[in-house]
Amino acid sequence: TNMGIADFLKVNYRSVVIILTPLIFLPIPLIWSAKHFFCAYVVLITGTYWVFEVVHISITALLPMFLLTMFGVTSAQSLYSAFTSDVTFNIFGALVLSAAVERWNLHKRIALGLIRPFPPQPRWLMLGFMLITGFLSMWFSNTAITAMITPIAVAVLDEVRKDSKEAFRITKDEEKLNKESNSVLELEVMDLAKNFESQSQHLMIKNKDNRLNREFSKEEKSCLISICYAANIGGTATPIGTPTNLILVGIFEKMFDKNHPISFATWMLYATPTALICLIFGWICLQMFHISCRCRGRSWFRRSEEEKTALRRVKKIISDEYKALGPMSFAEIAVSCHFLLLILLWMFRDPKIFNGWSWLILGDNYANVRDGTVAMIIVFSLFVFPSVKPDWSGHSRKPMPPLLDWHYLAHHFNWELILLLGGGYAIATGVNDSCLSDWLAYQFTALRSLPKFFIMAIVTVTIGFVTEFCSNTSTANIMLPILAQLAEGVNVNPLYLMIPATMACSYAFMMPIATPPNAVVFNFANLKIVDMVKCGLVMNIVCITTVLFTTVTIGDAVFSLSEPLPSMGNFSNFKDNECSKMIF
Repeated sequence: TNMGIADFLKVNYRSVVIILTPLIFLPIPLIWSAKHFFCAYVVLITGTYWVFEVVHISITALLPMFLLTMFGVTSAQSLYSAFTSDVTFNIFGALVLSAAVERWNLHKRIALGLIRPFPPQPRWLMLGFMLITGFLSMWFSNTAITAMITPIAVAVLDEVRKDSKEAFRITKDEEKLNKESNSVLELEVMDLAKNFESQSQHLMIKNKDNRLNREFSKEEKSCLISICYAANIGGTATPIGTPTNLILVGIFEKMFDKNHPISFATWMLYATPTALICLIFGWICLQMFHISCRCRGRSWFRRSEEEKTALRRVKKIISDEYKALGPMSFAEIAVSCHFLLLILLWMFRDPKIFNGWSWLILGDNYANVRDGTVAMIIVFSLFVFPSVKPDWSGHSRKPMPPLLDWHYLAHHFNWELILLLGGGYAIATGVNDSCLSDWLAYQFTALRSLPKFFIMAIVTVTIGFVTEFCSNTSTANIMLPILAQLAEGVNVNPLYLMIPATMACSYAFMMPIATPPNAVVFNFANLKIVDMVKCGLVMNIVCITTVLFTTVTIGDAVFSLSEPLPSMGNFSNFKDNECSKMIF
């Protein structure tokens, strides 16, 4: 059969992009045979492959590892060191702890325990789910948290959906059926999340379960959408909450100074209030767009007898789910202690605002201890600490299993994230070593006449909308090194542009392909694009505006953004530095 051009491209677009991309950009190294242009050639190829996802984005991240070396841009040793940075071990420790939490189901206990105090009304349940999802996403994978919270929310919504036309009695058989359905539901959502993370961001799965194919009301859609929105926002509140935050820290260390002002404590001082404000605005926006005026007006104080009965049912199902977990096991308590200890050690290692515990132990050599050091202590402990209470009587002859073992970790660890982060740091290393950073900074000096707030606003808005169609990690890897040089070119603190840009990478609310949590909820609830776009556009505007405001207020107070970094170059005398000998 004859295949038209459109059909051919639809079937073979990945192969076409793989072949055409190097050819399209080939004139750059052919015309300008300098190291920084060879580096630009590699960056453009890698970025294009990331955008079109011709292979998995973590595999694309390996391209700079051999292309930069083969083009003579930098040494292999410099690139390999990018994969063994402090930030890499930091995220490794966070992912290992996350695996331990999921193994013992501690995250579900936390979620159910936190939702219980909220009134069982749609608006307050939505707020509860948003705050809980946001809080858990600060510490664990936002995709896993979305997949865990969603079936809980649907089980609650099913109870809210029942009105006075139905009998309010539930037989034991019905309760058993509900519990089985919820278990199947949770497994399907978890499978959906795993498929999404391991395959592609263009995942479209149609659920065969009739329970999932039913039509959701506006209020139900609002509650489900709020979960993925909260997961995206919550991840920005801590350095380990989302990969883009760690990409910022790693790239900044590679390009500037390791003694930078970003610590676990200082980041939370800036980002946590920002995330909380965005969550509250998100809750308000979702009510305006999805919860009907009838529901908004009637349920603040006055409720009918039928509504009271339905709300008691909602309260009961949450309570039953929590009771089904049973009392906290020894393993759950042990993992909780490891989690709290890691957070405290991270926060107070070097808070920047006062001397941390590393200074009390090592004095002037406090910088020898890094966040990755702390993470490795906790990782080792998780493989040693027992998961059952020790029997000191000596009667037990069975070995005590640890909280975590290698077999479980190997099957539940997000290995591709390590490759993705390393690829981004390798690009930053190549940009620095090839003097492409200096060349870009010099080109950007023409923008010095523009107000710096205007530049920050343009950058943040642009990235906020670009990440709707591109992976947020890919966007951060490509754009942050460029923004660092833009900042140097216009003589502002690089963090003044890089921090709001990093936050904007996570504020992708319009498109289901923008982030994994968006896709999980979109496919699970059979939403339409318009369901997310209408409110997502407003959410983008509100969150980006919030970031711009908090950057010039809280961010300036915490990071001294109004002052250029001492390590920044003086580009008014650009032709006198050593990179200029190669560029000019």
